Amino acid sequence: LMLESIASLKKIGEEQGKDGYILYSVNMLDLMGDVLCCFYLLKQAESAQQKWETLLMGATSQAELLEENEEAQFYWNKLRTTEFYVWSVLPRALSNAKTIKNANLAPLNAFL
Repeated sequence: LMLESIASLKKIGEEQGKDGYILYSVNMLDLMGDVLCCFYLLKQAESAQQKWETLLMGATSQAELLEENEEAQFYWNKLRTTEFYVWSVLPRALSNAKTIKNANLAPLNAFL
């Protein structure tokens, strides 16, 4: 996804010059930011999942653990944040990649 988007942007830039790069620079920055944030959130979630499972082993119930243990709340919230990001924010990366690949250059042909 990222390599294909980079290749598409490179082609646009080679054909259209600096303005070609600028046209899709925001989409590329959003794409890279979303993917990299997700990558690091997933790495953190892996660690949080291990800690969560360890804490849960010694608890009588999940609800009680979350009510009484701030550390458990922290790891639980880390996992919920990652879940939200993956399902609600990361899909934007697909949209940005498609936009870059489509390479509509109409704005570069405007008479200003």
